Amino acid sequence: MSGLPLLIVPDDRVLPILYREVSAIDLDGRVTADYNHAFHPARWVTDRAIRDARVQFVMRETHDAYHSVYSGPPLPTTRVERLKTMVLCAAGYVPPQGLKFDADGPRQVDLTAEQRDRLRISGEVRVASFSVVQRYLKEAVLAQPADHIRPAIIDRFLSLDSFVPDEAKEQCYLAHLLLSLFIDCIEDPIDEPYSFGRRSNLLRPDAPARPGDFIHNTIVFSNKHVRSVVGELTKKFIKYRDGPDVALRLGGLATAR
Repeated sequence: MSGLPLLIVPDDRVLPILYREVSAIDLDGRVTADYNHAFHPARWVTDRAIRDARVQFVMRETHDAYHSVYSGPPLPTTRVERLKTMVLCAAGYVPPQGLKFDADGPRQVDLTAEQRDRLRISGEVRVASFSVVQRYLKEAVLAQPADHIRPAIIDRFLSLDSFVPDEAKEQCYLAHLLLSLFIDCIEDPIDEPYSFGRRSNLLRPDAPARPGDFIHNTIVFSNKHVRSVVGELTKKFIKYRDGPDVALRLGGLATAR
């Protein structure tokens, strides 16, 4: 359902190293645990956002055993597949099965409820670069067409002055509203696996009920990022309303304000 690569069954030795209670370097100077990229090898994963979407902290011996067997998972190819992958990874989705390595080699097993909960909350599974994922989601959302948005809302948004306190508040409110309207265009394909993950306790405990809310919160998780969205919406709507030539002349001025 998720399309995500399976995670490695968690090892009790990992967390003390991850939490720096035990050194990650042994007495011989060798690394004992490090991060395994879910999407690999690096030379094949040309989309950095996908490459950075998920890593898992594992014992180095398991990391080596994994790469001795697996050449790399199928990569998402379409826009919808990439977006679903980014959202589910960022929301901490843990597939119900995992890969277990022992003397007989790897095998697929069902994760216990305790193992799933650990992978959801321990920090050993995470995005490698939150900023890369955040930027990818923002660009994907703002690339949606504006045809479904009423011209009066666009005109009002563009008329507001961010240096006037009351207008700045309204501008911020409209930026959130407009962002939600764009997110509505891409939410449907993600809803089924996201909702399943939330019902089944496979997502991060703090994941909101709707994938659209998760995307929204990821894009504008600080005032700085709200201001960035205001600037990019301004450029987008100038181009949409007045044409690309006007956008080139006025876009820089609008965002500088």
